[in-house]
Amino acid sequence: MTRIVVAFTGEELRQKTLRLLASEGLEAAAVCACGAEVIRTVRQMGSAAVICGFRLRDMNSLDSIGGIGSLSRSRLSIFKIAA
Repeated sequence: MTRIVVAFTGEELRQKTLRLLASEGLEAAAVCACGAEVIRTVRQMGSAAVICGFRLRDMNSLDSIGGIGSLSRSRLSIFKIAA
């Protein structure tokens, strides 16, 4: 199963996303509020699907993708949600 990382600045959106995943029988392996957490977490996991907003506390999602950089694209999926 794919490891899922949920990353949103706002607690409410993080919780809604976690509930949505749970309703489909999925569970997040990690929940983050800032880009640095996402980078650190995904590097430790080795591969992950990241569900995130465009803006995080310390960077935007494109910056966090660049920070992960060392992972091959086949081992990283990014799902950006814009409202």
